[in-house]
Amino acid sequence: MSATYQPFVEAHYTPSNNPAYAGNPFIEHLGDLPDDKTLAKRLTRLPAFNSEQHNLPANHRIDLLSDLHGICVPLPRLVKLARAILKLMREGYRTRRPYSLEDNAKVSALFGAQKEGFTKGFMATPRRVDLARQMSMALVGASGCGKSFGLSQISGLVDEVVYHEKFGKWQLPFVFIEMSYDGESVHTLASELFRELDRLLPDAGYIDLYMNRKGLNAEQRLSKALALCYEHGVGALVVDETQNQRGIGNDRDGNALSTGKRSKVVKSETPLMKLLVTASNTSHIPLIMSGTLEMQSIVGARFTRLRRMSGNGSVQWLPLERSKDLTAPGEFEMMLMALWRYQYLLTPVRLTDIWAEHFWDVTQGIPDIMVKLWASVQETAIASRLETLTHPLVDAVFQSEFAMVAMSLKALRENNLTVLSALTDLYSVDSEAEPTFTKSTSPKKTYPSPTATTVVAPPGSTSDMRTGPRGTAPPPEVSRWKEDALV
Repeated sequence: MSATYQPFVEAHYTPSNNPAYAGNPFIEHLGDLPDDKTLAKRLTRLPAFNSEQHNLPANHRIDLLSDLHGICVPLPRLVKLARAILKLMREGYRTRRPYSLEDNAKVSALFGAQKEGFTKGFMATPRRVDLARQMSMALVGASGCGKSFGLSQISGLVDEVVYHEKFGKWQLPFVFIEMSYDGESVHTLASELFRELDRLLPDAGYIDLYMNRKGLNAEQRLSKALALCYEHGVGALVVDETQNQRGIGNDRDGNALSTGKRSKVVKSETPLMKLLVTASNTSHIPLIMSGTLEMQSIVGARFTRLRRMSGNGSVQWLPLERSKDLTAPGEFEMMLMALWRYQYLLTPVRLTDIWAEHFWDVTQGIPDIMVKLWASVQETAIASRLETLTHPLVDAVFQSEFAMVAMSLKALRENNLTVLSALTDLYSVDSEAEPTFTKSTSPKKTYPSPTATTVVAPPGSTSDMRTGPRGTAPPPEVSRWKEDALV
């Protein structure tokens, strides 16, 4: 097979320091697991920035704001997830050394199972020893907390397509698919796998070969897709939007449920998810399930299902936590400091505790809202010729452009469980608990109009980044963060 249209790299090997991995081409191409500081540096994505950009025409500066949507700050949670995934990937490759006796036996079992289909053939092939090692993990989190974005950044740490000429093997470290809308269609899942394999290996033509071929049922197609994933050295199968296993907020017929009935949604894991987990354990292809908080309610109260979502680096991502201290920043302050560096206004302002408190109030530490609001506020300031930041401006932009999420964020701020109980992708509430309303008793804050000044970062913070050579912004100095935050 050639790779005429898809860029790929020739495999190169670095001897592993782990004796169990020595001589394994898949692992030795990846190299040893990087340390956390190296991971943080490689995950950092910061736009180029210099002081001269303050003087660009207004339309040019507004256009530059688009770069903020691709910013990646290596928060401790992201570094920890990257470490867990890369470690699990190496463990998965451990028993998949090309052309070894164990590898040949797996290939024969996987491809032979196609005759009987997935449930009758593939599910009957695993030995008890194969099922002992759980190769799945879960990333569960509130909507807007960067799950999909974080996974895409982690996938960029390794080469997308690798060719091992010595072995005549391809290696695809990551394959991303999205759970079908009802989470029960084996046909749709098989199609997603073939489509992603065709994207990575355009000359393969698997969609035409298997999806348009008569005589194969859905289970046989899925069995073939998973066998090809093994054959092509897939290091991790990432299933995004896993909460789609059931129509969230709908009954079995797809009809919308009222808020009062939402807690009665069927809490069961679909057979499709069980097949994927078993396939992962058998083939030793790590399975990474990513979904919103609704994913937890679907799994239900059975320990067997909960166990699959635990260990191996499984984690829950909620809105960023704050320290309320810019000199000892929490993740919220780290993110805000990184964003604050990028002010395209004629008169920038200094980041203060008052500003941090204000942005916390309106965003509640949700990264997606933080980035969007920061860009929107600056665009309005430039377009209106205000050319600086004020607290009333932030409030006005939020009320104008974020009206659809304002009630949800207010509910988070006030811990209003009556509203939050309906927002199953944002907040996890015990279905047996009686919703309560906790009204904020703190007096309404008044924010002074800050004096416009040059940006001065708090000592020891990631905002203390100076313009590097050729006007590029250097990555944050991770060592300035608390060392134990990266563990």
